[in-house]
Amino acid sequence: MNNIDKRALREAAEKATPGRIGDRIDGSGSIKYQCFGNDGSLVLQTDHKNMEYGFIGGNSEADELFFRLCDPATVLALLDELEASQAKNSRVAGGIEAAIKLQERAEVAEKLIAELEAREVKLPELKMLSDYLAEVTMREREDILVGVRLEFHRALKEGGIKIAASSPKGE
Repeated sequence: MNNIDKRALREAAEKATPGRIGDRIDGSGSIKYQCFGNDGSLVLQTDHKNMEYGFIGGNSEADELFFRLCDPATVLALLDELEASQAKNSRVAGGIEAAIKLQERAEVAEKLIAELEAREVKLPELKMLSDYLAEVTMREREDILVGVRLEFHRALKEGGIKIAASSPKGE
């Protein structure tokens, strides 16, 4: 319906007399009307003064049925349905655009997660703990450091963080 002025069609249907067009007869008795098909052939001829009208040609019954069914209420109902469908299509298109954006964000997030999971971390020296350990016996110091390292490594592993191998001092 791109080539049809829907607003003009709606205004015409709203202003038209309700009912079938074929039921409208001008009181002056002077209405004569002819309707032609797209190919130029005469499909309807009316002469209300003499109460003569009819569809002409091999498709006359189908033409008359269509003509009688096309009243203002039908046109308005079709326009209402068209508007509702277009509004729904607009909402669906908006949902599709939102889904595409969400998919793009999910892909970026998955890439970032993969990068984070692939990262390795080099643990810093624990200076404060080293100062504390200087005051305890060597055996206590070793036990504390082993426990701290084990706990630290366990926490990192649970967090999904890989740990780089420690390099010997001086490197």
